[in-house]
Amino acid sequence: MTKNLLIFTAALSISLLAHAGLPLVKTDPMTDGFDVKIAEGIGKLFENVMVGRQAQEGGPFKRPVFLKPHGCAKATFTIEKNLPEEFRKGLFKAPQVHTAWVRFSSDTIPAQPDTANSTIGFAVKVLDVPGEKVLAGEKDFTTHDFLTQNHNVFFVDTAQDFLNAFTGNFKKYMEEHPVTKKIIADMRKPVGNVLRSNYWSTTPYKFDKTFAKYKIVPCQTQDDEKPDTVANYLRDRLVRDLQAKEACFQLQVQLRNDADSMPLDKATVE
Repeated sequence: MTKNLLIFTAALSISLLAHAGLPLVKTDPMTDGFDVKIAEGIGKLFENVMVGRQAQEGGPFKRPVFLKPHGCAKATFTIEKNLPEEFRKGLFKAPQVHTAWVRFSSDTIPAQPDTANSTIGFAVKVLDVPGEKVLAGEKDFTTHDFLTQNHNVFFVDTAQDFLNAFTGNFKKYMEEHPVTKKIIADMRKPVGNVLRSNYWSTTPYKFDKTFAKYKIVPCQTQDDEKPDTVANYLRDRLVRDLQAKEACFQLQVQLRNDADSMPLDKATVE
């Protein structure tokens, strides 16, 4: 069902593991239904957030989400040998060691204390990745990104749902969508250490002729620390731990092998 691919060392280390699952099924062509208007609407929504924040605070424009950084770490991203054939696609086609950067952050503003945390982000940028890329305007880029968070599902199912939630009355939207309301409440869980959490992609990504979700887990199981009253204790602990020794994570890949239990258009479903 999943497979591990080795990925980071130096300050961090990650690996890809994959475990063979059920026979793959033919996938439905949902990605062909991309709606440019929805993408433009979300882009405008984020633009308004950035412009409004800059008008209030001055200075440079800032990212619309995951605004509070805890730290960045240089890493090695190692593709393991002996991966099953169904996992040896794209970036994972052959054994390889890449330099990567990892950003740890919270989906809140920097002034917010870590005890009031919402969601932790774990973003990986893998460098020196050859091949033509899919996104418009980025086909010659030599990087590959993995965006994950410390919750296994997203709080809305589709891009249209996301746009509907934030362009209207958000409180009313949550009352009308109890699943969204519950997931957002569940996301606000206390975190003791960003190096001891699991992280999920929450949405599926194209993986050769099928789709896949990703999960990043620490290589060794450790008890989490209790939250602290210090405003930026997550950053303090990240610095402390990476100065003491490298951290290791595994990137797990789950292939979509059942269209009914693994829908492409329901990000609220794991």
